[in-house]
Amino acid sequence: MKFLTHLSVRKVGNDYIMLQPGLEMLDMARVFTLSESAAMIIEEFKGRDFEEQDAVDFVLRTFEVEAQRAQTDVRQILTHFFREGLFVAR
Repeated sequence: MKFLTHLSVRKVGNDYIMLQPGLEMLDMARVFTLSESAAMIIEEFKGRDFEEQDAVDFVLRTFEVEAQRAQTDVRQILTHFFREGLFVAR
């Protein structure tokens, strides 16, 4: 999988937000509120191909969390991103 390249993650106060700029000539954007781990996954893998296990390994290296919890959380995050259309179509 690969994230869309034009996603923009920003930290605002204690929150993370992601902007998905509008496509074509529309002057619109979608805004998402993210957890720290979701924001870090996007930043780590934006612009390159990765698999779910790569994201799980990243979470395990970055946060003090058990492997099962990392797997569950990453799957939930990536499923949500997929439903929102945040990956490049193959």
